[in-house]
Amino acid sequence: MSFENPKPLRISVSDLTYFSDCRRQWYWNRTYSSKRPDPRFWLGTITHSGLEGYFKNNRDMSHGMDYFETQVQKSIRDIREEFSPIWSSIVPEFDTLYVTAAGMLQNYSIMDHEDPFQGEIYFVEKYARIPLPGLVGNQSQTIEISGRMDLVLKHKKELHLVDHKTSASLFSPNGLEVDEQMTAYSWMLWKLENQIPEMVTYDVLIKSLPEEPRVLKEKGSPLSLDKGQPTVYSLYLGALQDRGWEKEERYAPMLNYLKAAGWSKYFQRLSSTRNQHELESFEDRARAKALDILRILDNPETFAYPSPSTYRCGGCPFLMVCKSKDDGGDFQYMLDSSFKKGSW
Repeated sequence: MSFENPKPLRISVSDLTYFSDCRRQWYWNRTYSSKRPDPRFWLGTITHSGLEGYFKNNRDMSHGMDYFETQVQKSIRDIREEFSPIWSSIVPEFDTLYVTAAGMLQNYSIMDHEDPFQGEIYFVEKYARIPLPGLVGNQSQTIEISGRMDLVLKHKKELHLVDHKTSASLFSPNGLEVDEQMTAYSWMLWKLENQIPEMVTYDVLIKSLPEEPRVLKEKGSPLSLDKGQPTVYSLYLGALQDRGWEKEERYAPMLNYLKAAGWSKYFQRLSSTRNQHELESFEDRARAKALDILRILDNPETFAYPSPSTYRCGGCPFLMVCKSKDDGGDFQYMLDSSFKKGSW
């Protein structure tokens, strides 16, 4: 691979994060794409579209849903065209995900109006490319760190960086203080605005919807008092009002519990901070990773080595291909059979 008069090499924030986990998976992800769409990523993508429309329209979810619908239809057309031979078999799964995403967005707008972020909307889906200075050892190659910041708010002259996440379960706050992705976005915002964000927040949307309260199969069909059931205060109160039971004492503890819990089973906002020392340390790490990425692009056979782990490898789409490469199997046939070759 020649680097004579090269164009800037663009490395995304996601690249830097995934690169740390496993170099081989990172390289294959950049070189190949699946012959089958991944619905998990699609749900996150269309949910982000709805949030983009919501915040760009000053927290008006009716406009947000219009934008969401437009992006969903465009995405479906693209997927149907690219994966036409298998489209009919995967339609039901995508239909289910669409319903889930639409419900999550509607509920998000309720939650966000009940307990909104403080500050005016400053950036929404802000894409930026930031030159990485001081790449010692390869002065002929310039590197740009790229990324898209979901939301930046400004409150009393201070910036608040927000990253939307969709998740199958509640996030653990452990490790948030050193999360590399949020540090990278903080670094980008610092370089763009010459201001370090006062706060960084993971804005988490759980991939599930609250349900109507359970009705017990007992005389009078009372509502369940199980606090673990997937419901929220408004649904429970509505069910009581439909039956004329909203003032019955037996339901008061349940209503109080649900009111206090709010939307906590379905949304999280986990915040931390970054200081200048942390952002300078990130820049040092990014330079080191960039040099390693250049080595991989020049000689992937040597430098795109794996990082095997029972924790890390279980969900990797290249798991069996990776095993085949290391045990002497025909891994290239497996790659060509299940993935499409792309390019940088």
